Amino acid sequence: MEQFVQKVEIESDIFNRTMVCDSPILPIYTDKEYESSTNHGKSRSKVWDVFQKISAEHDEDSKAICRYCKKVYSAKPANGTSHLRRHLESCLKRDHHERKRDNHELQHDYHGIKHYKVSHESLTDVTLSPRNYKNDLNEISSAIAMMIVTDKQAFRMVEDMGFKSVMAVACPEFEMMSKGAIKRDIISIYMKEREKVRELLTSCPGRICLTSATWKSSADDHYNCITVHFIDHEWRLQKRILWFNLVPPPYDSLYVADEIALCMVQWNIEHKFLALP
Repeated sequence: MEQFVQKVEIESDIFNRTMVCDSPILPIYTDKEYESSTNHGKSRSKVWDVFQKISAEHDEDSKAICRYCKKVYSAKPANGTSHLRRHLESCLKRDHHERKRDNHELQHDYHGIKHYKVSHESLTDVTLSPRNYKNDLNEISSAIAMMIVTDKQAFRMVEDMGFKSVMAVACPEFEMMSKGAIKRDIISIYMKEREKVRELLTSCPGRICLTSATWKSSADDHYNCITVHFIDHEWRLQKRILWFNLVPPPYDSLYVADEIALCMVQWNIEHKFLALP
């Protein structure tokens, strides 16, 4: 009877400790009996502010669990904490500001090893391979091209002093572009996107419909806009602008009909055409 009462008291004590613990409840390991490292004193590395160390009978079996994404890593003393610090930099569930704060704290001494801040030039030389460096610059060029299209900016914007000043601060390694170069990039993006739309229309399972609308500019110019409507493989209604041409005077319905017929031929969709509401 005394042994039963003692067992109940121990289980009650464990339950109370679990309820007041701020850290998340960890899974129970059935193959080994683990206990929290907090019983053995606080670890010296700053990574343990984010990871919870679970110690085992043998140090080689110790584990570290991320408090954010619950991923489990080895906490064997011989491995150090470099792999844990790398995880902190890539953990998607960590808040941006908290990640920035933790990385700043990790610059302090760790186990007697001093950590030094590196310059931008040194970091670029060490961490960026030529291939990644080239891809990054290509992504920047594409982003600039999309910005000009989305915001309806002039090609010459890339030659403005304000834009050059911003890019010199944001990415000093980026080579400034001319308006002719950005024009070629935009045309290249247009050609790629047009092929994607062509493949989408070819593979759609059903028929398609077209609509025609007239747009008038501030200069009193008329434009004919032809839009295609179709259902994709996931039964979602899709629409894309296929045609946007200047309509010379005199503007009449016969000209619009010819434009629609020419549009269907160029996009090879005349055999899928259903209606023009």
